Amino acid sequence: MKELKGTILFLSMLSVFLFLIISFLYVKNRRFIAEISICQENFYKNQIILKNSNELIETLTTNFILTYRANGIMIDSMLQLKTEKNKDILMKELVGEHSKLVFRYSQLHCNVCVDQEVKFLKDLIEEIGDENILILAHYDSFRNLSLFKRTNQVSTKVFNIKDIKLPIEEYNIPYYFVVNKDFHISDVMIPTKYLPERTQSYLEFVKEKYYSPIN
Repeated sequence: MKELKGTILFLSMLSVFLFLIISFLYVKNRRFIAEISICQENFYKNQIILKNSNELIETLTTNFILTYRANGIMIDSMLQLKTEKNKDILMKELVGEHSKLVFRYSQLHCNVCVDQEVKFLKDLIEEIGDENILILAHYDSFRNLSLFKRTNQVSTKVFNIKDIKLPIEEYNIPYYFVVNKDFHISDVMIPTKYLPERTQSYLEFVKEKYYSPIN
């Protein structure tokens, strides 16, 4: 009888001991799995950061080359654009005697990117007036153009044209430039969604260079 009680006690202690070991291994295993998950997550985050960094370097390099080639080119003063009421208007009627900041984009471009640029432009318009800014867009219908203006609450006139005959057009990207009364373009800048502050610095530069009181 004593031997039976001893056996039962031994088996009970053994069961408790095994239970503690299994519980310890289970908790340790869960921690290990959690650490592995964190490592994988950090790895993927670093991969995304690296990819974005590589894309940014490539974008900025391309932008530098394109803007360098575009500066100094003349835009055709006889370019025919369409008003929002589908009326014809020539480029020379829009430029006048004072330099204009031009934002060029297409409905095919990244919507988020264009919306971001328009937001910056609206802030600038409040400072220098919309008479100093031209928005040249490309829409396949005036309905889409009107929808864009309503969605972004744009009061500035937007002119529609498929191609403004500049070499940079073939790259199908939004860009800025300044056109003077002689129709030479300068200060070309291609914005990037990764560096919104770059656009802000550019617009501040244009404001000071062309539209400050001393100019």
